[in-house]
Order: sequence, then C-alpha cells, then structure tokens
Amino acid sequence: MHPRLQFTSPPAFPMSTKLLSSLPQLRRLFTFSALTAIFFSINPFNPSWSSDQRPVSTALDRRPWKDARHAFKGPTDEDARSPCPALNTLANHGFINRSGKEISRSALTSSLTSIYRLSVPLAELLVTGGFLCCADFESEGLSLDALAAHDKIEHDASLVHDNTPLGAAFAPIKVNWTLVNELTTKYPDGLGIRRLSEARATREELSRVEGRPKLDALHGQIAYGEAALTWLVMKDLTSLVRTDTIRQWFGQETFPETFVIPSEEITLHTTSKISSKIGQHMKEFQNHQI
Repeated sequence: MHPRLQFTSPPAFPMSTKLLSSLPQLRRLFTFSALTAIFFSINPFNPSWSSDQRPVSTALDRRPWKDARHAFKGPTDEDARSPCPALNTLANHGFINRSGKEISRSALTSSLTSIYRLSVPLAELLVTGGFLCCADFESEGLSLDALAAHDKIEHDASLVHDNTPLGAAFAPIKVNWTLVNELTTKYPDGLGIRRLSEARATREELSRVEGRPKLDALHGQIAYGEAALTWLVMKDLTSLVRTDTIRQWFGQETFPETFVIPSEEITLHTTSKISSKIGQHMKEFQNHQI
C-alpha cells in the first residue's frame, strides 16, 4: 500500500472486500459506473435547483475562496494530493480536508456541487467511482494520493503530469511545469474544445512514441471526460480556457483570478455531449497525423 495512505473511519460500503480484491473486478465496477453515466446522459436529471429555488448569489457566494477561511495554503510534506488539479485545489483552499486525507463521500460531493457546480448525479457518480476504485473499503475516508494508483482512474498522457514510470504502482503527483509552459505557449489565446482535443491527441501520440500502450477504451473515455469538465468549469465568456487559468489551476492548483462559480449547473448530459465532441475531434487529429 502506498505509504501515505491512511484510512481510519468506519466502513462506508457493506461490500465484501474479497469481491473487490482484484483490479479486473474494480474495473468492472467502474465500467458499471461509466455505463450509469451513459444512461443518465440519455435520460438526464433535472438541475438540482429549480429556477425558483436557486439561491441569490453575492460576490462572495460566487468566489468563496476569497474568504480568509478558504485562503490558499499549499500542501506540506505530510499532506496527500492527487494527479487531479480540481481536487487538489479544493484541498488547498480548505473546501475538503487540507491534509487531503480521510475525506468523506459527502464532503467531496458537496464541494464538487457547490464550488464547481456539478449536478448531484454527476458529482455522486465521480465520487462513487473514486471510492470504488481507490479507497480502502474498510473505511469511509478517501486519501487523495490513493487516486494516483496507476491505471485505475489515473492514466498516462496527462496534459501536465509525467507518465507513470514503467512498473510503478503510483503515478507522479507533482506538476511538470515544462508541460504547462508548452501547453500555454502553443495555445496563447486559450483552449476551446478543438484545441483541448488537439492537446490531448498530441499527448497521447507522444506517449505512444515513448512506447506506452494506447489508452484502453475506459481510460480513453475518462480522459475525454476530464477535458470536457475542464472546459465546462473553466471556460470564459468567449468559451475559451485562458492560459492564465491553465497556469493557476493546472500548475499552481489554486482558483484562477478570473474564475467564479459557474452560473449554470453542469450535468451528466452536458458533460457527455462535450466529451463525445472531444473524442470525435481527437480521432480527426489522430487520423490526420497518420
């Protein structure tokens, strides 16, 4: 087990640990979650707030990390972090445990819905997938560094992280600033859906040049979804993810200066549509490279 993983809370799922003891079984469970996402994308839920229930927003409501309680504080050597900038940012601002350890399902779901405006079904799907694949099933809490377990949810060809060393069980968590700088230099005007797709296709091609296997279907879909959520959460009024946003969110793992909580809820249905577009654009770029 990864030396930084600590799980001390009571069981969260009344499941047999024997049933979940192998990677193929974990993949089947997460595939079930992915199929659930497809079902919900075809049969979308209504937003969590009806038009007459949505709370009135103030400047602080839309940027709660400006409150002193949620000021940025980088991790110490004892803190746990993941390869995911969205989750690391939540921890760095204290919306989930700043230690990155023993994070409950409810706290993680709440932060995803309140800060990134993910719908409840989408947030619960992502959290359940993370717990099923990476958490100790004898505990309720999740340590962020458990999400670095290679080829569970994490995958090679990340936009700003190195590939997992061959034979290693856990992926690098530290951001590769060379990759961040290359990304912002290549796309100085920002990243829309097509440019995000091209950036992903380029990273996957470079990964194959290194002799890495092509991402399997499941991890390919996860990569599409990550790119889709990046665009949906962080796009500006011109539908671009700005270069300073990339540097601050992907690189420094803090909320960008221009970011406010999205005004519209991000649903499974919307995420699925954008994910499909990214997959289509990536295939176009990859076919052009052949």
